[in-house]
Amino acid sequence: MDEYRELFICEHCKNPLIVGIINIVKDQAQCIAKCKKGHKKIIKLPMNDKLKWIDVLTEQIYHCRCGEELTDLKMSSSGGITNLVLYCKKHHERTRKIPTILWNAISSTRSKLLEESLVIQEDDLQEPSSIDTKSADSSVKVAQITPEQTVSTISIPENNDTNSSKPSFCPTCGEPLPEGATKFCPSCGMEL
Repeated sequence: MDEYRELFICEHCKNPLIVGIINIVKDQAQCIAKCKKGHKKIIKLPMNDKLKWIDVLTEQIYHCRCGEELTDLKMSSSGGITNLVLYCKKHHERTRKIPTILWNAISSTRSKLLEESLVIQEDDLQEPSSIDTKSADSSVKVAQITPEQTVSTISIPENNDTNSSKPSFCPTCGEPLPEGATKFCPSCGMEL
C-alpha cells in the first residue's frame, strides 16, 4: 500500500495530491489530482490491484487541498457517473466525479475508515471504580467516571420493589426518600 501512497505526493512541492475526477480506461482507474499549489498529475491505478490502493484513494477524495477533511453533502448518480458534493469548512463545496462501479468500493471503504477512526484502544480506557450505597429497600451502585471517559453507566437498584406506591428515590433530584414520604420531595420540593 505504501507504493500507492507515494503516488499521491506531488513530485514538485511534496504536498498531498487530492483527487477530483476519476475515469476508468481499459483496466486502469485514471485519477486527475492536484496539490494545493496547483500542480496537476494523472495517477494511473491498475484495477486488478484495487484492494491495495482503494484506502489511499478514498482518503485523497475526502480531503480538500487545504488539508481539511471533507464531509458528505450530496450524492447523485447518472449515466454510470457518481457526482459527490463534499463540504470543507474553509472552502465550502467541493465536487468529485467518480465512475459508479468504483464508487461502491469507495463508499464501503469510507465507512470502514470512519469506523476505524472511532475505535478507542482498550488501553486508553480505565475501569470505573464503584461505591455501594445502601438504603432501607435497595442497593445502588454509583460509577465514578474519570475525565478521560466519555461513557457513563447507571445501574438499576438490585432490590426494586415494584408494588410500592412511592419511589425510594426522587425521580428529579435522585435524593433518597424517607419511608412514608409526603406528596413532595423533602429535598427539592418536586411533586411525586
